Amino acid sequence: MSLEEALDLAFAEPGTDPDRPSHGLLSAREIEVLSLVAEGLSDAQVAEKLYVSPCTISGHLRSGYTASSGQEQDRGRQEGG
Repeated sequence: MSLEEALDLAFAEPGTDPDRPSHGLLSAREIEVLSLVAEGLSDAQVAEKLYVSPCTISGHLRSGYTASSGQEQDRGRQEGG
């Protein structure tokens, strides 16, 4: 996912999942993690930069990709496919 795609997802219409922030599909931390990965940093490098474990980064990435997948499915239904 490119930085542009991550930002598009972040500011897209909110989903219906109550765990998602009301302003968009991704949390601020998910956007931060995805942006750093889009810049070319590895999970381990992102973890070191943000002072968290690599497992935490993996969780943020999973959440971001899950949100992305849900949005793509919603778009497909809206477009009739």
